Amino acid sequence: MLKIKNIYFPSNMREAITMLKKKKSIFIAGSTFSFKALPQDIEDVVLSKKIKLNYIKKDSKNLVIGSLATFNDIENDKYCKTLFGGSLSMSASQCSSQLIRNMATIGGNIAHTNAFNIWPVMLTMLNSKVKIITLKGEKTALYKDLYKLGFIFGRNALIKEIMIPLEYSKDNFYFHKVSKIKSSWDSYLTAAFRSKIKDGKIKDIKLVFGAVRALPYENIEIEKDLLNHEITDDLIKETAERYSSGILSINPNAKINKYRSQLAGNLVSYYLNYIRR
Repeated sequence: MLKIKNIYFPSNMREAITMLKKKKSIFIAGSTFSFKALPQDIEDVVLSKKIKLNYIKKDSKNLVIGSLATFNDIENDKYCKTLFGGSLSMSASQCSSQLIRNMATIGGNIAHTNAFNIWPVMLTMLNSKVKIITLKGEKTALYKDLYKLGFIFGRNALIKEIMIPLEYSKDNFYFHKVSKIKSSWDSYLTAAFRSKIKDGKIKDIKLVFGAVRALPYENIEIEKDLLNHEITDDLIKETAERYSSGILSINPNAKINKYRSQLAGNLVSYYLNYIRR
């Protein structure tokens, strides 16, 4: 049985983090985190309703997305539709139903790790940074290092905003979510790819997969091996096989992972063929 005694509505993130000094308090952003899912010992709930962090804007180096921006906000934003090949808008549009997209926030999606979450895959692919607020002040970290910091988001740290480098805004992008139905939350495999080609050679590349484990799958060694190479049939075949093997190695005895590994190889092959044109 829940023991909630107080519900607070802070006006900003600094006020919200101060309210989390109490050990039995929790912060809830958006509305998809049900009260039924709260730990049984929670006494104080801090809600984000009055906090204005649903902005999407550009500065000189980044596209900056406030942590309370919803999937619907991102799907329909002019920057998200035009920058990064429109992949931000596209990925947001393929997460669950419209009702969920109206409520679910980008901050909430990365605060709790889950294999099917869209934004971990996208933010890894884009080498994004995350600004967080703790009781000791603000801290900025690469998204891929976020969970190494030892914080429990919603309990002793809050996500303020996400910063996506504009230097990638004109790269070649590909996003594909393979699921039973387009509007489902879960998927068999999610792929987010980015590359830069110059003089027929790969100058930068990032190939990231989701839905195979709690955190996205990337292989930095393969990515390094691709740099400064022309895209040939042999290169495509070898790279596709390496990613297929990598995905399979995560859980080699699971039948679904055999399908995922084949799918990963096919998607890598398709993408490399596409960018060499």
